[in-house]
Order: sequence, then C-alpha cells, then structure tokens
Amino acid sequence: SDLVHRSIILLLFIFFLTSLVTTTKAQHKNQQGLDHDDHDDDNDYYFAAVVEHVPVMWMNVSAIPTQNQALHVMMQNVDIYEKHIVEASSSTTQKAQIIVFPEDGLYGADYPDKAIMVPFLEDIPDLPSPSPIIPCNDISYDDRPVLQRLSCLAKKYNIIIVANMGDFVNCSSITTSPAPCPPEGHWQFNTDIAIDEEGALLAKYHKSHLYYEMNWDAPDKPDPVSFNTSFGVTFGMIICFDIMFEHPQEDLLSRGITNMIQSTWWVNFPPTITATQMQQAWSREHRTNLLASNVGLNYYTSGSGIYTDGTALASFFNPTFNPSERLLIAKVPKVPPHNLASSSPSPVVYDDRPEPLSAPATFVSSLFSPSSSSPSSSSRMIPSISTPTTTEWVTSPFIPAPGETGTLTASQGNLTCKATYAIGKEKNQQRTSNNMSNNETYALVVLNGNYNNLFDAQVCALIRCPSPSTCVSFEPQADYVFSSFTVSGNFSAPRIYDLLSTTYSQLVDKYKLDTRSNTISSSSFNLPLLNAAISG
Repeated sequence: SDLVHRSIILLLFIFFLTSLVTTTKAQHKNQQGLDHDDHDDDNDYYFAAVVEHVPVMWMNVSAIPTQNQALHVMMQNVDIYEKHIVEASSSTTQKAQIIVFPEDGLYGADYPDKAIMVPFLEDIPDLPSPSPIIPCNDISYDDRPVLQRLSCLAKKYNIIIVANMGDFVNCSSITTSPAPCPPEGHWQFNTDIAIDEEGALLAKYHKSHLYYEMNWDAPDKPDPVSFNTSFGVTFGMIICFDIMFEHPQEDLLSRGITNMIQSTWWVNFPPTITATQMQQAWSREHRTNLLASNVGLNYYTSGSGIYTDGTALASFFNPTFNPSERLLIAKVPKVPPHNLASSSPSPVVYDDRPEPLSAPATFVSSLFSPSSSSPSSSSRMIPSISTPTTTEWVTSPFIPAPGETGTLTASQGNLTCKATYAIGKEKNQQRTSNNMSNNETYALVVLNGNYNNLFDAQVCALIRCPSPSTCVSFEPQADYVFSSFTVSGNFSAPRIYDLLSTTYSQLVDKYKLDTRSNTISSSSFNLPLLNAAISG
C-alpha cells in the first residue's frame, strides 16, 4: 500500500541521513580531531615532550646580580621555553599534552653560594589550596613574574608545563618547618612545579637529595609529590639525584604511580653512569614511563629521553663539548606494557632486539674540543667535573684483537663479576684508519663500595678504557665491534640496573637482561661496545 511504501522510503531516508552524519563526523575528526595518529586508541596514550635546554646563565659568579639582572637572565630562558612550547603544542601529528623542562633551566647551576641565588627566587604558593591558584593575569603575582608568565604560557598554549624554579620560603611564614631555619632567615629550595592547561598550579616539589649544591637547602625528609592531569594520568615528581635514592621514588611507586617526571642537571660519569643510560635502566627496573629533561651543555651534562618500560621512545645524548638544544616528542602508553600484563613484579627476560635503538651518530674529532665560536665560550659555562678515582675499582684489562674470544673474572669483597666476549673480525667502519687505535684497551671493572663519595653501589662493567692505566674516565669512541658479550655478578643489592651503550654513549636496545641470574648479554651485538654494565 501507499502507507507501506511511504514508510519504506522514510526509513531509507533516515538511514541515508544517519550514514551522512556519521561520515561527516568522521571526516571532521580526521581534519580537526586530536591532531594525533592512531586516532582509534588515543585514549590509551598521551603525547609528551621533554626539552634538552642550554640555559642562559649569570656569568659573573663573583657578583650578586640585581633583581632586574636576574629577571633578564630568566626571561631569556623563558623566551626559549616558549619556542619549544609553540612547536610541541602545534604539531599536526604529535601535539604534546605535557612538556618538561630541566633542572636549573631558568638560570644555570654551579653558583658558589646561596646569596647569589636569592635574586632568582620567587615565593611559590603552597598546595593544596582551597581554590585554584592561577598566577596568570593576577596582579597579586606581579612580584613573581616568572611564575606568572609560565602560568600564562600553559594557558595560552593549552599544555601542562613542568619547570624547575627556586622557591623562597620565609621561616616566619609557615608553621611546619621543612628543615631547621637557616641563618639567612629563609629557605631556598630547588623546586619543580607543574601548571595545568588553565594556568593553575598543580604541584610543587622540593628536591630531596642535593648533589654538592651549596646554593640550595634540602628538606629534612623527602616529601613525595604527584599530580593528576586532564588526560587521566597521574605523574610523580623527582629531581635529578633523587633517582639514586629510595625515597621519594619508592613512596610514589608504592602508590601505584607508573608515570614519572625527572627534571635534571645530570653530571655524567661516562662510560657507565650517563643520564640516558640511567634513565633507561630506571624505567625498565621499575616498569614505568619516565619523562626526563636535562640540560645540554656538553657531554658532561647531557642526556634526555622519554621511556616506557625501559624502551626509549625518544632520547638524545650530546657527546661533544658544544652545547645543543633539543625538543623530543613521543606518544606514550598511559599504562607501561608490563603493567598491563601483571600488577606484581616477576623476573623478566628481555630478548635480543634486532636493531640498535638509534644508530650510532657519526661525529668528527673536532667536536671533542671546545670551539672558540661556540656559545659556551662566551655566554655559557662548561662546568669542571671530576670523574671517580680508580682506587675504588678493581680492573681486569685486556687489549682486544679481531676474532678474539675471552673470559674475565674479577672480585671485590663478596662481589664477583664475570664477563665473556667475542670480538668481530673487523673494526668500526664508521671511522677512518687514521683515527683508529691499534691498542684499544677494555676491562672488566668491579666496584663493591662507595661510588665517588656519593652512595654505596655494586657495579660489574665491561668498558672501553681511555688508556691501559685508567679505566674509569670518559672515552667517547670505540673501534672494536663486539660480536657478543655477557656480564654477570652475584649481586646482593635489592635492585639491579642494566647500562649499555655503543660509541658516543648512544643507547642500544639490542641485548638480553636476565634478572634471575643478574646477567646482561647479547649473542648478536655486532656494534662497537663502549660499556655493558650491571649496577645495584
């Protein structure tokens, strides 16, 4: 009948409209959408950015800057921050939702005393607060211009900002003291802050473990700090040297937090304790995501990355004397892979991976001496850093030969380390014969005690040595290609970190870690080996 006919036509018309709307919405989402790839699973991921920053510094360390001079230094750095924020937040394929800047990135480090830092400090409000703290466009924060501007940048670009500042805390202004009041009548804390997309202060954290930092105070005990985000991820906060200590990191991990942020001015002790190697190892050991932002002055202070469960999604290490500024962006799973499978740790074996994580970069030898035209010689500072002394280490050196295999054993106290190796038949083809050493020295080195007067450690390492007489200092290059290797030890330390790099301290994801036997190995490495180590 006509009624039936009209009903069928009406149903077909409704179906057509529904299909048209659905198609139009899908097209609109693809064009405007989330600005991310893999749209169908974006709820399981977030986009993060970390910056390896070369800070503008106050160079006349013998004079205390005026307030205006200190502000001028900091605002130059914030100008650079804004450029990174613009790039990170405007990408059509990887639009960052959070960006992390390094420790001391607003003013630099290695200042001789507390007084010189005072003009750089701002009074950062305490949290929690009964109402949101939004310094942007609030005249009550005009006396804290850096905090105010960072708030406005987060709001303007709709991104969470994590930055490191100096917090001025007057002893008379609080009832619960974080530490005994200093003679100056105030504390000054090395502090990380987080600001949300509305410009509101999310968190502030005072660094717990200072690294020869005479210009900062330390709280009496670590205060674990975390913050929640609009995209459903909770982040824990640590600063630099905190990563080497039980607290506050274990407090945060015990809360089930699996996404961590580290702002750092990491002092590298190549070849083993470099920033990126430690970041990767920490992420793997704790099965977490780690967003780590470092300064990029030179090979002594470099190394940033974004990691998930030990896999470097993005990383950078500068093996030269010259400063380098980098922005790293990566798509990060909200839940690290191993935490999806099990909520309780168990022994893990990581199988050989087919390729290095990032191919060893090729650098000419001139990059390993300071350049007179480099900004570091005029407006930057290259810090003077001493490497660990060799007196604390036991070494078993050898000079490799093409095609050679060998086994080494060395002990210190109750720690016994063992290494095996097989040398390839050819040397590193990326370097010319004129640059290659005919007596390149390697060693199995053992430490069972105090590391450079900083902390107790156990280390077994197969490393490239600068010379037959010294093995615990920086050697950037390695010529001999190792076909395979193993390093193991009878560790008593509760946690074990695996550290591995090829020439120029570039990370490698081409090995097996067996936490049951405390062994790091690769049966098909086929790369120049700078170091392979296990540390506890």
